Amino acid sequence: MEWHKLLQIPQPVQQPQILLVVGISLAVLSIGGPITTALASHPPQFSQITCPASTEAIYFRNSAGSSINLVPDRATKRSYVPNIRISDFKNNIRRLERSDYVETAKELAKLDANTTLRNTTDIKSGKLVWLISDSRLIPKEKGIVGVCGRPTTNPAIAKYGRTYHGPLPVFLFYADSMTVVSR
Repeated sequence: MEWHKLLQIPQPVQQPQILLVVGISLAVLSIGGPITTALASHPPQFSQITCPASTEAIYFRNSAGSSINLVPDRATKRSYVPNIRISDFKNNIRRLERSDYVETAKELAKLDANTTLRNTTDIKSGKLVWLISDSRLIPKEKGIVGVCGRPTTNPAIAKYGRTYHGPLPVFLFYADSMTVVSR
């Protein structure tokens, strides 16, 4: 038996350097990507609108898929999102009257056909808004829309906004006019 073979420590197999390079690259992209995006992005630019004295302005991004249109019962046989028959809407609102959302249910029960509800964020303030408007006011063009209107006069409604993380104010805002301010 050869003693020098027994005392030799085998050399470890060298790992490919590609794994180290890929790992470091992913770490750099994970940290650097969001930082670069934040530094390179800019807030949307749009012109301000002037509203009458009794109203205030909010701004939202007009895009498909974020609204519900309340239509007359005779307009369609069944409700399919985004077009909901007014009777179906009011029947479902009645369920809210037996929950923590009583005030919101009372407010929404007053809505009529040809009304559009849009769940959006006011770009300027960052507030979550349920925008309620006459369906004919909604511009066909996509882009940032300036809205003149007024928030609900019911102060109890804001406390009913909820998220999975706890209370979050959600404001009902009634639109009087809308104008595309940026495309």
